[in-house]
Amino acid sequence: MMRHESVSTAMVTLLRRELHQAGWTARRLGETLDISEATAKRWLAGKGLTLDKIERLAGLCGMGIGDLAREAEQGQHGLA
Repeated sequence: MMRHESVSTAMVTLLRRELHQAGWTARRLGETLDISEATAKRWLAGKGLTLDKIERLAGLCGMGIGDLAREAEQGQHGLA
């Protein structure tokens, strides 16, 4: 169970980093996805995320959810 949590946390951290590097702000995400800026900030904090939402956000960076999972998993192995 802990392993699952650490990988999912790593996925959100990686997603947040990728979005930031691609120039996505909470305001821009809100405008693009037709959500409030507050909702975008919650999602970026890892709150209220579903697999569908993660996939939508990852798609903005040209990634799929599988890409995020693989990179997060590799990052976890790198820390071990």
